[in-house]
Amino acid sequence: MSFLRGMRLAVNLAFCDVSNMDNVDTSFAKQLQDSGVARGGYAYDIANGRRVPNQKLALRIFRATGRKIGPIANLPDETIAVLEQVTL
Repeated sequence: MSFLRGMRLAVNLAFCDVSNMDNVDTSFAKQLQDSGVARGGYAYDIANGRRVPNQKLALRIFRATGRKIGPIANLPDETIAVLEQVTL
């Protein structure tokens, strides 16, 4: 691969990474990190909707942040309370 083609590829990849950051909910990702529920890139992926947490992690996120995401997104609070007793 020529030097110029390599540079073009690097610039395109860098641009794609920056453009994907537009949709990231950084405040929610920061909440996840500060509460210790998720770290680094995983927190940003959850906040951006690229990754869906399992039920147990979704319950921990709900307790830490108050947001219902993933498998508990549409559940009423009473059902979540029962799931917490069974799961956690």
